[in-house]
Amino acid sequence: MGKINTAFLGPFIGAAMKTVRDMCGMECELEYQGPRDKTTKKPVDIAGTIGLTGKEFRGAMIVSFPKATFLSLMARLLKERHREITPELEDGAAELTNIIFGLAKTHLNQAGHSFSMAIPSVLRGDELETNISASFTDGQTVIISTFSGPFYIEFAGEEIKEVANESSDENKAIPKLDANVLMSFVDGVKKTMKVQAQEDVVPGSPFFNKSGNEYQFEVGGQMGMNGGSFDGTFGIFFEKQTFLGMVAKLLGETPQEIHAGIEDAASEIVNIVFGTSKTVLNQQGFNLRTAIPTIVRGKNVHSIHPAKRSPIVLPFQGFGGKFWVEFAFQPTQN
Repeated sequence: MGKINTAFLGPFIGAAMKTVRDMCGMECELEYQGPRDKTTKKPVDIAGTIGLTGKEFRGAMIVSFPKATFLSLMARLLKERHREITPELEDGAAELTNIIFGLAKTHLNQAGHSFSMAIPSVLRGDELETNISASFTDGQTVIISTFSGPFYIEFAGEEIKEVANESSDENKAIPKLDANVLMSFVDGVKKTMKVQAQEDVVPGSPFFNKSGNEYQFEVGGQMGMNGGSFDGTFGIFFEKQTFLGMVAKLLGETPQEIHAGIEDAASEIVNIVFGTSKTVLNQQGFNLRTAIPTIVRGKNVHSIHPAKRSPIVLPFQGFGGKFWVEFAFQPTQN
């Protein structure tokens, strides 16, 4: 698989700078572009994430903002000032994320790179840190400066060669999203936790994350996906003690805190669960494609989706605590 960061990153940088200048009336400059280095990026207060899927590549993008930068951008965009990031401003972050990714997608599609964007999601929390999965070592970090402070773009991607799948025949009907899809993921979670961590996890009753604040977590992994008829996101999010308990069983050690050395376990579990469920669903004709997973860590973190329907959440008990599996879907927009 070939690396494609330099080929695809430019349109996203241009889209971010154009959006800030045109929508918010704020000048900005490219301060840094280079290999991912955690010393160049500080904890933030709000971030927009999205996965990119296509026949020729998959990737992920994160746009994140410190509080002061974000409030200044929103004041110019909405023509009103706020001292705190309110739920209404969180919606503004979702819209800003949509615009940036939409502009970049248009540019890349015109250049002949056909791809789909998964549903963007917004993450909020204290001491929020976002990263591309560490397994993609060629990730890039971009710092864009404004007079109110910096904001950050993180990007990773890879070229892929899609294997022909008979179930993707254009003449075949694309199956519908239904309870069977959710049960496939429930089974995937249970099987993965049993095989990888020797833990029997127990699912609870599903619910809709209507407010974006129905539950809070401290670490999680998330990825975008495309199923032909729909775009979506899939994530698994953990309470602190639940995650530490899982890592203890996975690695045979007992960490006391969540740190950079173990946080990638969240994205790895997302990868394994999705891979298990994807195998079953693709046999039914879904032809799922996945983006690169991202990692989020912080305190009192919650996710917000600008989707046309509220995300579905499946709560689980295991490892001495709680964790949540969240899905958000919407019809594919070409």
